[in-house]
Amino acid sequence: MTKTHSQFKKAAENIETEILASLSPDLQEKFLALMAAKNQEIEEKDQEILHDDYGFLNRKGFVLLASTALKAADPDRIIGVTLVDVTKFKQINDELGHKTGDSAIAKTGAKLADTFSEPHIVGHIGGDEFAIMTFGLSQNDIDLRFEFLSGDIIVENQQKAKKVSIELSHGTAFYKSKDSVSNLLELADDHMYIHKNSQAKPSAIHHIDARIIKAIHIVHNLG
Repeated sequence: MTKTHSQFKKAAENIETEILASLSPDLQEKFLALMAAKNQEIEEKDQEILHDDYGFLNRKGFVLLASTALKAADPDRIIGVTLVDVTKFKQINDELGHKTGDSAIAKTGAKLADTFSEPHIVGHIGGDEFAIMTFGLSQNDIDLRFEFLSGDIIVENQQKAKKVSIELSHGTAFYKSKDSVSNLLELADDHMYIHKNSQAKPSAIHHIDARIIKAIHIVHNLG
């Protein structure tokens, strides 16, 4: 049977205790200092692996943390995964430069983290996309928060004397038994794509008919 991360951690702690007990007091102090330095190094590497250049959870970090939270969550609580896209991000990069584009990502992430603070989980999963796992929020609650965000994120290029108000598109899928975080991200992506192209007010969907999803992706790829 494959050991889990917690089992490996427990085994390592037991070995560390055994080694510590076998050492003299002066060597114990040196051993503890060495282990503390090693643990700090591991934590720093974990930070690099699970976070992006802006300090936000990356896709791997988001999926890992959200999956852990999903397993520990009250099954009767409303749990959603929202995918967020920075509208016209390419246009911002092209017209105002990549530095302004970086600023747009950093400011968007900071606003989302502030708007959906703990216990909610926010991650920057790549490019101009963010993901949020929410707990206890209905579709209406989520939409209201995005309405407050509308027009609240401003980036500017002082050299070109231009300011741009960041607009966000979002789509949400709500958890049902046996859903994975990756599955919820796919469903939220389908919902967001429908919303972006229909310009309709987003509403919650869960399992879309497989034929509709296939058609959506075919049209998307053709575009």
